[in-house]
Amino acid sequence: AYQVSFNGGNGNYSFGTDISLTKFSSNGTSLLYSTYLGGSGNESPHSLIVNNNNELLVMGTTASANFPMSATAYDNTFNGGTNYTFSIPNYIGGSDIVISKFSTNGALLLASTFMGGSGNDGLNLGPVLLYNYADEFRGEIVVDTSDNVYVASSTFSTNFPVTPGAFQPALSGGQDGCAFKLSPDLSSLIWSSYLGGTNADAAFSVQFSTLGDVLVTGGTESPNFPVTVGALQTIYQGVADGWVTKINNTGTTILASTFIGTSDYDQTFFVQLDTANNVYVVGQTEGTYPITPVSVYNVPNSGQFLHKLSPDLSATLFSTTFGRGSGNVDITLSAFLVNECNYIFISGWGGAINSSNGGPPFSTTTGLPITANALQATTDGSDYYLMLLDEDAASLMYATFFGGTTSLDHVDGGTSRFDKKGIVYQAVCASCYGSTSDFPTTPGAWSNTDNGPNCNLGVFKIDLSVLTAGADVYATPFHCLGDTVHFQNLSNGGITYYWAFDDGDTSIIFEPYHVYDSLGTYHVMLVSLDSVSCLKRDTDYVDVYISGPPIINVTPINGVCRGDSIQLTASGGLIYSWTPNYNILDSNTATPTVWPDTTTTYTVVTTDSCGMDTTQLVVMVFTKNIGIMPDTMICLGQSVQIYATGGTSYVWSPAATLNDPFIVNPMATPLATTIYQVAITDSNNCVWDTLMEVAVDSTFPIALGSVPDTICLGDTVQIYASGGSTYSWTPSNTLTNPNDSMTIASPTQSTNYVVEVANACGVDYDTVEVYVHIVNANIVNDTIVCIGDVANLWATGGVAYYWYSSTGGYGASNSINPIITEPTTFNVEVTDSLNCTTTLSVFVDTLINPIVELGSDIKTNWGNVVTLNPITNGVNFWWTPSTGLSCTTCPNPMVNAQESTTYYLTVQGANGCYSYDAITVMYDGSIYAPNSFSPDGDGVNDLFYVYGKDIVEFELSIFDRWGEKLFYSTNMEMGWNGTYKGTLAKTETYVWKVKYRDILGDPGTMFGTVTLIR
Repeated sequence: AYQVSFNGGNGNYSFGTDISLTKFSSNGTSLLYSTYLGGSGNESPHSLIVNNNNELLVMGTTASANFPMSATAYDNTFNGGTNYTFSIPNYIGGSDIVISKFSTNGALLLASTFMGGSGNDGLNLGPVLLYNYADEFRGEIVVDTSDNVYVASSTFSTNFPVTPGAFQPALSGGQDGCAFKLSPDLSSLIWSSYLGGTNADAAFSVQFSTLGDVLVTGGTESPNFPVTVGALQTIYQGVADGWVTKINNTGTTILASTFIGTSDYDQTFFVQLDTANNVYVVGQTEGTYPITPVSVYNVPNSGQFLHKLSPDLSATLFSTTFGRGSGNVDITLSAFLVNECNYIFISGWGGAINSSNGGPPFSTTTGLPITANALQATTDGSDYYLMLLDEDAASLMYATFFGGTTSLDHVDGGTSRFDKKGIVYQAVCASCYGSTSDFPTTPGAWSNTDNGPNCNLGVFKIDLSVLTAGADVYATPFHCLGDTVHFQNLSNGGITYYWAFDDGDTSIIFEPYHVYDSLGTYHVMLVSLDSVSCLKRDTDYVDVYISGPPIINVTPINGVCRGDSIQLTASGGLIYSWTPNYNILDSNTATPTVWPDTTTTYTVVTTDSCGMDTTQLVVMVFTKNIGIMPDTMICLGQSVQIYATGGTSYVWSPAATLNDPFIVNPMATPLATTIYQVAITDSNNCVWDTLMEVAVDSTFPIALGSVPDTICLGDTVQIYASGGSTYSWTPSNTLTNPNDSMTIASPTQSTNYVVEVANACGVDYDTVEVYVHIVNANIVNDTIVCIGDVANLWATGGVAYYWYSSTGGYGASNSINPIITEPTTFNVEVTDSLNCTTTLSVFVDTLINPIVELGSDIKTNWGNVVTLNPITNGVNFWWTPSTGLSCTTCPNPMVNAQESTTYYLTVQGANGCYSYDAITVMYDGSIYAPNSFSPDGDGVNDLFYVYGKDIVEFELSIFDRWGEKLFYSTNMEMGWNGTYKGTLAKTETYVWKVKYRDILGDPGTMFGTVTLIR
C-alpha cells in the first residue's frame, strides 16, 4: 500500500478521516490492495475513475496542508478557507480539491495536486442545492482517450485558478460551479473556468461528446445562470433548477446551455451522451415534471426525472418521471449510464438516513417498482435501487432493490459508476448501527461479516444488463428412451441462441424440442448473445439423462427380534413404495426402517418416468419364548434357588448375592429384598430381559390391625393391617381385596374381620371390628286419594328429611302434603343423629273422579225456559246459584231466569270423589225507556235514563223537534239532565234514539219520545 498508517484529522468527528482506497478482484473474493490517503486534517473522496492504463484517479476534498503531493504537482500548496463543521468530516481551516493518481498495484502515488483558492473548494454548500444527505461531496472526475483529467465541482474562492480565455473568469456569487482540465500527470492546468450566476451554483457531473465537447450538469439558485439563445429553457423556473452546459474542449466557449426544471425544486445530478451525441440528464424534482411522449415509461407524480435533449440542447427528445408516484423525492442518485445500444442504467439509494438528516422528508425505497426477475424483491425502505430502461426509455426492462433487511444502508456522498457493459460498481455504508451483518454478500466474498460497531464499507458489483445463459429442461432432466425433451431457456438479456445437444444435432430455436435415440448422459450447451451490452455472450450447460425401465434390487434380511427395528434397502428406481405400511418409518423411501410384530412379507414397488418394477422381501420375526420363576420370599439368612427358561445363555444381576450369575438356576442369598434381572439370549441371538423379586424378611411378623370403626348401613370403610409381607382377611365376602394389607369393607351387619399377617419367618393374627349402625325410621302406610286431592304424608325417626319423587323434590320437613294427579311413589331420605341415612318409600294411589260435562254455553231469547242436561256418571248433584232453577240437587234442572246467568255444578261419584263444571245461559238484550221526567232538582225523576238487560254496546241520542242533537252518551249509567249547552230545555216532547248490541251479539235500533216537564 502507498500509505499504511492513518494520519488522523481534526474537528469533532472521533479521530478524523483519511481517504481509504481498496481494490478487489473482479469476483470480490480477494483484496488486491488497500491504502490510506490523507494528511493530518480530514479528507473525503468524491469520485474515482480508472484511466486507459488501469491507473486509479481519485478526486476529493481535504483540510490537510500536508496532504501527499507529487513533485511536479500543478499546485502543491494548501490554499485554505474557512472552518466548515456541519458535515462529517469537519473541515478545520477550509477545504481544497485534491486529485491523486495511483499505480495499478496501489503502491505508488504517481501524481497528486491541490486545486483551489483562498475560499472553500470542492464542497457543495448551497442552501437549496445541499438537498440530500451528503450532497456536500458531489462532483466527478473523468478522463479522455489521452488520459487528460476533467473535473466538475464547486468553489467559494474568488481566486480559484482560471486560465486565460476562460468562458467565465470570475466568481459570480457566493458559490459557483467550476470545471477544469488537467494534464495526465496533474502537472499542468490545461483550462479552468467558473460556471454560475449571482446565487449558489454547483457542478455535479462531467462527460464528453464524440466531438470532444465537454458536458457539465448540476444545480443552480441563480436566475442569471449563463444560458444560450435557442436553448430548451432560457428562463430560471424557481426555487432551484437543474442545468446542463456544453463547453468546447479548450474551455473558452459555452456552445449551449439551458435550465432544466419546473417552478419547484429541481436538480440534475448526472449527464450522459449516446453515440449520436444526444444528451441525457437524470435528477430530482418536487414539481410536475413533463412526461413526453405518452409512450415513454413513466410513473407520474414521482420525484425523479430522466430527460433526453438534442445535441444542441434546444429540444426535448423525451422526458419522464420514475419512482413511487407519491409526489415526493424517493432516492438520491448515485450512478448513471447510457451505453452503446442506448440502454439507460440508473442507481440510487433512499431511506431513513436521507430523510432524518435534512434530506427529502419522505425518502424511501418502499413502493418503488421492480421487475419479476429482480435480484432482491423486498426492501426495508433503506436500500439501494437499480433500474434498466430500454432505448428512449420505452419500457422498464429490469429493476431491483439491494441492501440489508434491517440496517440503514446509504451512501455518504460521492459518485459511483456503471461501465459501458451495464455493470454498476458502488461503494456504500453497509450494515450500519449495530453489527447486523445483514448486507448481502456473495459466497467466497473477501468479507461476509460486519466487523465494526458502526457502518462498514460495503461494495457491490451488479450486472444490470442481466445477460445470463440459462439452460434447463422442462419438468425433469431425466427422460426415457424415445421421450421428447423440451429444453427451457432461462437466459436474461439474450437476443440470439445456439443449442448443441451432444449427439451431433444443434438448434437456434429459443426453446427447442429434441428426441434422443440412445441411452446415456448428454451434456447440452446453450450459447446466448447479449441484446443490451451489444458485446457479450454467455454459455450454460444442462445434463439430460436418457434411461430405460428400472430394475429393482433388495438386500436380503436374516431376521429381527420382536421389538427391534431393522433397515430395509432397495435400489434401482427413483420412487419407492413399501407395503404393508404399518410399523414402518418412511414407507416411500428406498431405505425404510421396520419393526414388525410378526414375520412379514414386504412388497416394494419402484417407479421412474420410464416404468416400474416390483419384488418381495420376507422379514422373519423372532418372538419372545422365555420364562422366569414367580416372586418368592425367604427369611434372613436363608437361600433360594431362582431360575429362568428359554435361553442358550443367561446373565443375572445383581451378581453379588448369587453363587453363579451365568447359569440358568443360580442360588440366591440376599441380605435384603432384591429384584433379580436376567438377560436371556435365545437361539436366534435375541436378548430378552425379565425379572423377579426375592423378598427378605428379618423378623417374625407382628399383626397390627386398624382401630374399630362405626359406619352407616350401606357405607364402606377402609380397614388395614401391617407387620408382615402377606395378608389374608376373613370373612372375605364383604371385602374388595381380602389378600391386601389395605382393603375396603362393606358389611351389612356389625362384623369382626380377622387378618392373618405372614412373612417368610412366620404368621400372626389380629381382629378389626366394624360396627354397622341402622337408622330406625318409619313412614306412613300406602294410601289412596282422589285425583287432585292432597295426600298427607309423614315419616319419623330422623333429625333431617328430604322428600322426592320421580318428578322432583318436595322439601325437608318430616311431613308433606302434595296434590296428587296420578299414582306416585314418594321417597324420603331420613338422616338420624349419627348422620346415617336410610330411604323409605310410600305409594299414593288415586281414585278416578266422576265424569261431568255441561257442554257449550246456551244462547236463547228472553222468557224462554231451558233444561240443563249434563253428561255425568255422578250420583249426587249440587247447582249454584239457585236463581231461576227448578231444583238445585237434581241432575236436569230447568232454567227460567230474568237475565244471563252462569250456573256451577258439583258432582259426587260413587267413590266419593268430586268433579266440577259450569255453563252460562245467555238471553237476548231488552231495552226500556220512560216517557217523561222532571228535572226540577227535587231528587225524584230528575234524569232521563234508558234501561236495559244484557246490553254490551249502547248509544243514546236525544233530538228536539227540529232534529238538533241535544244529548249523546255511550254509557247506560249516564242520564240526560234536560239541559242543552248549559241551559234547561223547554217543556216539550223530545225524540230519543238508541243503537245497541246485546250479549248474543245481535244489533238493534229503537226510537221513542220523552216529555220534559218543568
